[in-house]
Amino acid sequence: MVTNVKLVKSEKLDGMTLLKRFQKKMQESGIVPKVKSRKHAQRSMSKLKIKKDKLVNLEAARKYEHLKKMGKLAVRTYRPQAATTNTSVIAK
Repeated sequence: MVTNVKLVKSEKLDGMTLLKRFQKKMQESGIVPKVKSRKHAQRSMSKLKIKKDKLVNLEAARKYEHLKKMGKLAVRTYRPQAATTNTSVIAK
């Protein structure tokens, strides 16, 4: 979609007034919000990209299961967080 904004400079108008009129016309035409919204638009993934990502995930899952069966995975230990107490407060 092409939208042209046309201004004609008369002898009475200075550069700043012409610039302000141009900016006002651009806002009224709605071009600026359309362009700004297109700037952050994201494309949908192609079927080939989706298929390749699934294959990568399946391969990673297969390797993980193999390492798990062989007992070569690092054991993760989770320890509970200690209760924090605020000792900087002085009671009088």
